[in-house]
Amino acid sequence: MSKIITVMKARNQKSIIVADKYTPTGQFVEMFTSNLVQVDKDIPNLFGEGYNIAGSSPSNVVSSGYCMNRLQSTYVVYNEAIQKIPGSFAKGELGQALSNASQQGSKFAFGALTELGTLMAVRFNPQSKDGAVLASDGGGNNTVFYAIGNAGYSANLTADARNAIGLPPVAQAAAPSVTLARR
Repeated sequence: MSKIITVMKARNQKSIIVADKYTPTGQFVEMFTSNLVQVDKDIPNLFGEGYNIAGSSPSNVVSSGYCMNRLQSTYVVYNEAIQKIPGSFAKGELGQALSNASQQGSKFAFGALTELGTLMAVRFNPQSKDGAVLASDGGGNNTVFYAIGNAGYSANLTADARNAIGLPPVAQAAAPSVTLARR
């Protein structure tokens, strides 16, 4: 993991989404990162280069091995008021699957274009933390998916990044209050 952390720091990567991938052979951590380089003021989203990092264990256990895939461009969005699927992902089977999931309470959270032209989308339900990672060709067709759980935005996002994509601030402990006793 130290090599991955070194690469992430060198490329100014931030962990955006962390989830557990469910497969027939077990549960494995999956992380999606971005360097969050451009902010669109009209729709809270961030664009940048990113990575899809998969571990050999669930998210609550330190993995002994990792696989890292580069994402050519990433698109991050979070805003309860925005119900529209981003245009790049709203086409073909992929768009239909994301639209159907949205009607069931699942939110589009992260999208990416791989170096091979594959579209990837991460969606999850903010209450249940269940969702899916979907992948399709550039036209949104030939879509495949796998289930994820324990999904959420990373607690490691900076306050500025959280604000830019519309996430509420991380709850902070209240300042201690002092009560003076009357004498």
